[in-house]
This record gives sequence, C-alpha cells and structure tokens, in this order.
Amino acid sequence: MGRRIVIGEEQEYARRLAVYLGRRLSADIHIHCFTDPDLLSDEEQADLYLLGEDFLERLTGICPSFPCENLLILGRVEGSGDFCRLESPAGLVPLIDEKLGCALNLQERPREDSRLIALYAPFSGLSLRDWIRPELRPGDLYLGFQDMGAGDGTYDMSRLCYYIHLHEEEILREMEGMVMRDEAGFFIDSPPWFFDFLGLTEEDYRWFFHILREDPTYGKIYVGLGNTAVPSLEFFQEFDRVVLLNLPGQEQIHSFCSRFVQAVTQRRVLLPEGIEVRDYAESGHRPAL
Repeated sequence: MGRRIVIGEEQEYARRLAVYLGRRLSADIHIHCFTDPDLLSDEEQADLYLLGEDFLERLTGICPSFPCENLLILGRVEGSGDFCRLESPAGLVPLIDEKLGCALNLQERPREDSRLIALYAPFSGLSLRDWIRPELRPGDLYLGFQDMGAGDGTYDMSRLCYYIHLHEEEILREMEGMVMRDEAGFFIDSPPWFFDFLGLTEEDYRWFFHILREDPTYGKIYVGLGNTAVPSLEFFQEFDRVVLLNLPGQEQIHSFCSRFVQAVTQRRVLLPEGIEVRDYAESGHRPAL
C-alpha cells in the first residue's frame, strides 16, 4: 500500500520540496501537498506530516484534535520549528527517515553505462515523451528539447534553456522546481515555442550535458530532440546512445533517416554505440533501449 507523507505549506515551496523528496525517497512513499488547511482536516491520517508554522496554526484552529504525532514543523526562520525551510532540504531527509522509524529505503541508484540517451525525431508534433514512457523506470528523467508546434508545451523548459545559456552554476538546484513527476518517471516537457532553442549554442549544450552526466540524482536521462535543437552532427557525440526515430509510411522522413546515417558515416562522427534507427510507434511495444 505504501506510506503517505503530507506537506502543508505555500504552493511553490511545497511543490519544490515534493519534487526533491520524491527523487530521494523510495518509490512506495507517496507525497501529497496541501495549501489549504480546510482540505487537509478531512483527509485520512498520513504517516508523516511536514507542516509550515503558519499552516499548522491555521490547521489547529480548524481541527484542535489534529494528530501531533509524526509531525515535522517547517520553520520560516533559523532556529524555529524542527527544520528551517531556508536550509537545504538535504538536511530534512534524515529527519524523515528517523521519524518513520528508519524504515525508509533511501534510493542509491547505480550509474548507468548508457546513461545519456538522445532520441532524435526529424519531424514535429508527435511527443517523444509519450513514445519513451513505457521504458522509463523510477528515477529516470526525460527532457523535451523538441519543437511540438502550435504553442503546446511547458514554460519550465523555456526557463531551463535560459539557465543553460547563462551557464548558471546552480542549474541543478533551479531544475528541482521545474522537474515534474508521474507514474513513469521524471520529466520536463518541451517548451511552447522553438524560439527557446535558437539562443543555445553547441557549447551551451555540452556544458549542460556534462553537468547532468556527473550528477547522480537521476537514472537514465532521455533527451528528446527535434531539428531546431540540433546544431551539428558532431553534437551527437555528447551522448552515450543515439536513437533516430523514423516515421512509418512517410517516405520523406524515411529518406532523411537514411541520409542522416550516411552523413554520420561519411563525416566519421564518432558515436560510442553508433546510431540505432527505430520506428516511432504509439503502442510502446518494442525492445527496451
């Protein structure tokens, strides 16, 4: 059934904290966020509550008999509460482990040999996150550098592109507030417009992918690429694996894939595992990458 942790805090902090803890606690821990004490008072009891001081004060006013056991108070200033929210949330993880009787299985994922994987689709409008979803494992990350067209997408990737171009030293910390989680893994979807990619250089990408490769937070990292986000053939040397997506029944796309593989061979672009050409399939019934 799993355990349940409830965060009661203002919306942005609660969301960022939930993403951070979700990457560091075992998969059977379910994290729920509340910003309104009225909604929480009617919920079934959780295994642990992480509540801000103001939130707890309002909650006890509504429900004086609210359980005070298995509670960690998130203080707003240093020295207040059980944990100060101004500090790094890394200090909160051992407190959670201790509060739940050292029963949490904190994840230590081994590094993958083929960890940074490019999914290159020379067409637009079809989501590569949907395509790779069946193969994502808990802890894996999908990054959408794909032109989806029609303005669909999330502005979180737009923000990430901005930080990549700046070579922001704290980019991994900034990503914590952008990364979303669902049952398939972690992701940042493609942006609404392709303009966000136009300001990024090959050096920008190389800098960012190096940081991702060295960070142990995630398992495999799948990077969904469209034509707008590919500065050169040599760009693909940054990846451990390159998967080129073909569109069945589209002769123009099929021809492009053939020419692409030929160009990589003629230019002697060195790729660790070569190029694997796969058909884009909605069903997801295909060999694992």
